[in-house]
Amino acid sequence: MNKDSETIKAVQNSRRPTDTMPALAQQIQESSLSILLTYVDNLFSTCDDLFFDLSSRAASNNEQNLYFESMRELRVKKNGVVESFKHNIEQNFTDAIHPQQNNVHELSSDTTKPLSLVHEDEIEQKVAITGMTSKARANNQEALYQLTTRLDYLVPTNSITENNNPVDPQQLCQSFASACDLLSINIKAKIILFKQFDRLVINRVANIYSHANDLLIKAGVIPNITPQIKNPDNGNTAPKAANSNDAELNPAQDAYDFAELSQLLTTMRQLGMNLIPDYRAYSNNPGPIMNNEDLLATLTLLQAQLPNYSDGSIPASEESKIREIVDSILQEN
Repeated sequence: MNKDSETIKAVQNSRRPTDTMPALAQQIQESSLSILLTYVDNLFSTCDDLFFDLSSRAASNNEQNLYFESMRELRVKKNGVVESFKHNIEQNFTDAIHPQQNNVHELSSDTTKPLSLVHEDEIEQKVAITGMTSKARANNQEALYQLTTRLDYLVPTNSITENNNPVDPQQLCQSFASACDLLSINIKAKIILFKQFDRLVINRVANIYSHANDLLIKAGVIPNITPQIKNPDNGNTAPKAANSNDAELNPAQDAYDFAELSQLLTTMRQLGMNLIPDYRAYSNNPGPIMNNEDLLATLTLLQAQLPNYSDGSIPASEESKIREIVDSILQEN
């Protein structure tokens, strides 16, 4: 039995039952794996062609052997890498839901060692993983936020964050990097493999997040998640208004709008007709800013004086009267 077969058997034997996993989490795990494994299969096919091409165009025998041996290694170890990657993703879900079992699962090498003791190849690999993670998180910020929020609501036994979300880019990249430890290839070839993983898998994870969010929404798990904005007064976060009509119910908002309109009318008077087309200047009587009450009372009176249709619209014949009354308002103030 070769090393690849032994790895597959060991992974299969180490699986824990998922009977205690919420049904929705199980569905998300299965759908995510289905998408990921399709992407990874395409990744290996692409890298096989890529290493063959690089080998045929190599500038030296050493470089040719590097790419050729990398191609051969990927072909021999493909099944083991894929199975290990699949197991790591499944373990991510189990660890997120049952944090007390985290101690049996380690994806990456010991990061507590001093930097001087970490091999240069490991540093280069970590830099590649960090770059992939940061870019993917930025590109999928909103979808990831919604998915993490819903998973946190779904899982009562643990707090779900970006650092333990099973399908967060960080977990996906680390899971793949850990699976690639099975490959005995040069770091140069491994970085090429990671770049293809970034291009063919990580750049397409939006499909995973979209499908997972849809599953949770259809199941009624926080169907509506409003993005949060910072309140400049106290630094706390507050949800955006869910309905634009809410402003109409807020008297303070009405006061602000009339004050703004009053200021606008005064500014228009001061600018003059040269800056505003079809504007009648009142330079001889700029007047003070109308207070909110006076402006509201005047406009209310204007509305009461004008006939209107049942739908609330104003007849075309009355439009000239509106201009005359507004003119009088501006001249008197």
